[in-house]
Amino acid sequence: MMRFSERFIEQGRQEGQKEEARRLLGKQIQLKFGELPDWAEQRLTQADHASLGGLVSSHLIRRQFREPAQSTLISR
Repeated sequence: MMRFSERFIEQGRQEGQKEEARRLLGKQIQLKFGELPDWAEQRLTQADHASLGGLVSSHLIRRQFREPAQSTLISR
């Protein structure tokens, strides 16, 4: 069983990951489409970690296969 301090640290870690996923996804959308409207910012803020991770992953996968020459993930 986790101690209080371990739970507190784990909760902080999860919140940090969620915030980083939000930041990355927001930046990707902004680079592709320009400044985000308020409604899009609000949806990013309200999304849970799993949703954000799925959106980031699906965006990167689509980008890899549609734009392979420009993707730094597969070019060497």
